[in-house]
Amino acid sequence: MTWGSASPPRSSRKHATGCRSGSVYDWFGSLGKASAGFWRRLREGGVDVRCYNPPRLDQPLGWIGRDHRKCLVVDGQVAFVTGLCVGRMWEGAPERGLAGWRDTGVEVRGPAVAEVAHAFADTWAAMGAPLAPDEVAAPGPPARAARGRAATPPPRPHAAPGSPRQ
Repeated sequence: MTWGSASPPRSSRKHATGCRSGSVYDWFGSLGKASAGFWRRLREGGVDVRCYNPPRLDQPLGWIGRDHRKCLVVDGQVAFVTGLCVGRMWEGAPERGLAGWRDTGVEVRGPAVAEVAHAFADTWAAMGAPLAPDEVAAPGPPARAARGRAATPPPRPHAAPGSPRQ
């Protein structure tokens, strides 16, 4: 999933129906990749956005610590652990021979969803007020068998020689 020049994701539109959405982005990792306007539009759409480890005067090298986890939890029922990229650069530029970024993700269901939700909640709490206990997925009943599905976008043409996306 890539959010670039596209309109803000469905999560911001769902806010009007009472759905709460939160997003954490890595300050250093998104430096120059997603504009302040992108995050502002998400906030205006009702998404609670937090920046992971922005620069601080009291910890001048604190930004070196990073969180590169990329996960999405929906209603405590399904989670995706994936290479979720945000920014126009990931869309590619076919006119310049640059294919869009391709990554693989895994869909998770069953009790493991709670583990992904708790990992997100831990990061969320490190950046401000924690989520309320009822907002974090509780472990579900054990699944009969492990279920998962890899979500891989269709192959794209290779990038031009020398491209950083090879």
